[in-house]
Amino acid sequence: MSSRNGPTLPDHFHPRLAAHPDAYVRRTVARNPRVGEPLLRLLADDPDPGIRRAVAENPAVPLALLTALVGRERLPREPLPRILAATDAELSELAASRVAQVRALVAARPDLPAAQAVRLAADPDIGVARRIAPHPGLGEERLAGLVERHGPPVYGAVAGNPGCPAALLRRMARDADSVRKALRVIAVHPALPPDVVEELLADPDRRVAGAAAAHPSLPVGTMERLIARAAARCQGN
Repeated sequence: MSSRNGPTLPDHFHPRLAAHPDAYVRRTVARNPRVGEPLLRLLADDPDPGIRRAVAENPAVPLALLTALVGRERLPREPLPRILAATDAELSELAASRVAQVRALVAARPDLPAAQAVRLAADPDIGVARRIAPHPGLGEERLAGLVERHGPPVYGAVAGNPGCPAALLRRMARDADSVRKALRVIAVHPALPPDVVEELLADPDRRVAGAAAAHPSLPVGTMERLIARAAARCQGN
């Protein structure tokens, strides 16, 4: 463990720091890739959730310990360093896990090999579906399959895919069950058809309407009407 103003501490200090009463010190140890597996296992049972999370975010955490943590902890949606460094063989093994949270870890990796992405796109768990939906390797058919199986809860994630087709965006935007959060993502997608952009301008959620108003495909005539309306409001005030 290193200090900003001092040299790296010898490894034999790590056990003492891992038992330090200050959670910040223990958390710093938990993030250190030089800490050995025995200490990481000890810290994985720390009563402080921030320290357990730090163990999961350690790039040197053993996969077996990470998967055990995932089953009982709420971890960030961002890809974990150890998963980003996993080999294809390790990814394949993790993608076949019986634990949905473990499969979701793999699905969050942005450069996931195509074969694994396709496999996880068919996963029945909605948490896995949300993580895999933005993967750029998924084609129109698989994105539509995600929407068909899971419905509105995955709309935002599917709309976050750069390759989401216009027809699917239109379908999600016009679904009466679409939530506002998903509509905000749909409203900024470059492939959203101009007629749907105009429809979203009338959405009661200002953030949805605002996102639609900034869309590059908004027709010039509509832009002019919006500007004229805004000018009239200013004069009225």
